[in-house]
Amino acid sequence: MLSTNVALNLSTNRVTIGEDEVAIMTQYPKDNQIEDHLRMYLQEKIDHVRVFSSDKDIEYRGLKKYFFPGFCTERSVSVQSELT
Repeated sequence: MLSTNVALNLSTNRVTIGEDEVAIMTQYPKDNQIEDHLRMYLQEKIDHVRVFSSDKDIEYRGLKKYFFPGFCTERSVSVQSELT
């Protein structure tokens, strides 16, 4: 059986057109999912993020605006990278 799920604890699926994987679609992360969500971005080498929810929808659902300019949170993310 073919699975398109990317991460078991996230509502995330691969999108393919023909034989080509063209995107990963996911629901907007809840507070308890943001670390796993960002980890998935790194593991899958995601280089573009698009949010298809309005400000009003995100606020109505009580979610934080993680992917908006100027957003700050109490937690921090450290990234170490090296060219290979």
